[in-house]
Amino acid sequence: MIKKIGLISFDDIRTGRLSHEVYADYSKWIEAANAAPVVYIPQSDDIILDAFLDLVDGVIFIGEKPVNPFNYGEEPDFKMDIDFKKESAELLLVKRIFEKKTPLMAIRRGLWLVNTAFGGSIAQNSNIKENGENINKEKHHEIYIEKSSDLFELYGDREIVYGDLSPSINRLAKGFRISAKNKSGNIEIIESENDNLFIGIQFHLDYSEGEGSLEKLFKYFIGKII
Repeated sequence: MIKKIGLISFDDIRTGRLSHEVYADYSKWIEAANAAPVVYIPQSDDIILDAFLDLVDGVIFIGEKPVNPFNYGEEPDFKMDIDFKKESAELLLVKRIFEKKTPLMAIRRGLWLVNTAFGGSIAQNSNIKENGENINKEKHHEIYIEKSSDLFELYGDREIVYGDLSPSINRLAKGFRISAKNKSGNIEIIESENDNLFIGIQFHLDYSEGEGSLEKLFKYFIGKII
């Protein structure tokens, strides 16, 4: 039987109109893993939410927009467009995914929402410095993977990825463990300490290095779904 993987949409404005979108590469990688993508727009309606989670075998949550700082007890450091209703629906979705133990891979905004939903916080500062140099530029860099991580069997102890550190995890929520950091000690991957299949990723998947690296990660995640 073909597995069905939920792909959470993100919002954008096209020609002055709101659109709900997903990255084409992500649906392509799901299909390459012999699974079917199912696009979902987060809803606050419990019946629709439960129907979606009953339909799919796993979920991939993507996005780039920063999480509303009020949801982790802070005020914004910068001007931002906050959609309180949409983010409330997304946080409800994240919590329900873990309640039902639905396998989840959360990328960028998905990761920040998971960490926020369970009591963690996010570093808003985009001017992260090391030895006086701004290191928060999107660039290729190496991450170092813990031997205890399930991803160690996939990548070994290191992998070259692409991304930045703003926003990024500040205080890690309880119930999760750090699986990879960069050379500066910033969190790049987290996993669940419980029996939930969960992978949370800070970097951009669609710009990372390694032949077949991204498709390999999707196949690995989907292959782990029972």
